[in-house]
Amino acid sequence: MNNFDHLSFPGVVPRSFLPSAILANLCKPIHLLHSYLSSSSNLLPPPTPPTYSTISRFILGLLQAHATTSLSSALPPPTQTPFLLLSSLQPHLNFYASRFLPNSFALLLTTHAFACWFNQSPYSTISLLTIAAATTRCDMLVLAAPIGISLLLNSKVTLLKGILTGIFTLTLTFLFIIPLDTVMWNNYSSPMLPPLPFLWAEGVVLFYNTVENKSANWGTSPPYWYLVAMLKALLGCFFFAMLGVFKLRPTPAPPSPHKDQIFSLFNIQVYLNKHLLGYLFPAAVFVALYSILPHKELRFILPAFPIFNVAAAEGLAGVWSVVFFKAKVDCESSSKVVSPVSTRLRRRKAGATTETTTTTTKTKPQTHHHPPKIISLLLALGSFLLLLFTFLGTAVFLAASHNNYPGGEVIYI
Repeated sequence: MNNFDHLSFPGVVPRSFLPSAILANLCKPIHLLHSYLSSSSNLLPPPTPPTYSTISRFILGLLQAHATTSLSSALPPPTQTPFLLLSSLQPHLNFYASRFLPNSFALLLTTHAFACWFNQSPYSTISLLTIAAATTRCDMLVLAAPIGISLLLNSKVTLLKGILTGIFTLTLTFLFIIPLDTVMWNNYSSPMLPPLPFLWAEGVVLFYNTVENKSANWGTSPPYWYLVAMLKALLGCFFFAMLGVFKLRPTPAPPSPHKDQIFSLFNIQVYLNKHLLGYLFPAAVFVALYSILPHKELRFILPAFPIFNVAAAEGLAGVWSVVFFKAKVDCESSSKVVSPVSTRLRRRKAGATTETTTTTTKTKPQTHHHPPKIISLLLALGSFLLLLFTFLGTAVFLAASHNNYPGGEVIYI
């Protein structure tokens, strides 16, 4: 234990070993298989520390991809493909997806929590956010608070059951992380804390950032920094997110305004997407609350990015509904409907029988006004250019990150 490098280079604050331990156990079968194949044949080279690091990061990346697809499957069908497309083009999500950082582990848990949120499983959402705050990033409390209030105000949860769910989940989590971290950190002590027989790593982080308020020692930024950083990080997704809030749809015929319609132009209705705002508002509150802290890094608000991508996917889906719109003109169909008014009763020797006559009804064709072709072409061109801009921006960011963070090269020395 004394030879572990985290004791020689502990960093500023301790972090929980539970996420790393779970990831290590998931990777262990692959490590054992690689060791066996390399020792019994020449198919693979002998395992090295970079090999283990690559395998572990690959598994973590797969877990992040699974979380993203889980959130995608919880969305309406027209939004699923745009969400996966935009998530794959997101530079910072891809950059942090497989990094061994508490923020990456928190992103994994919060993405699953969002999937439960969209799947109308509010208590599972509370449990996952509680685990994320207790084990990976204590600041997930800032995200859990507005989401919890939203669930409460929308009558998705009751106050008592929500609190009990959080307490029960937190208690179970403590049973795993406190013994593990106490042993792994070998009686860690802080100059500002009295000696304790146990360690809750994220509790120390919470004390460091709130009571001691020492996070500002690592640099400060103005309150608007996150807004500017998100414009840079989201790239074209920011504009699609605006179209998600103010959503487009073809105007039906005969014209019937949407209940939340703002205006209608060129046979396109623009309406306020209140359903999306119910999910977007807590994420925006999370970013706004985080902006109060003087020390800022983009990875701190990374868990909110999937929600903004959902908003962007809603916007792109709305554009596609106009661009790829086909007039829905259903052929008149007739169906036989039993008319209770025409029922006649006749009594015969064999007993009473009921005869029914049928009436034929015709359904009215459901049509929509087709937007002008020039408008559809402009929307198609605009969405394509925004996607291209996002792709090129992602390529530039990833190339810069590759040169700035050549992770693992020190192991070769």
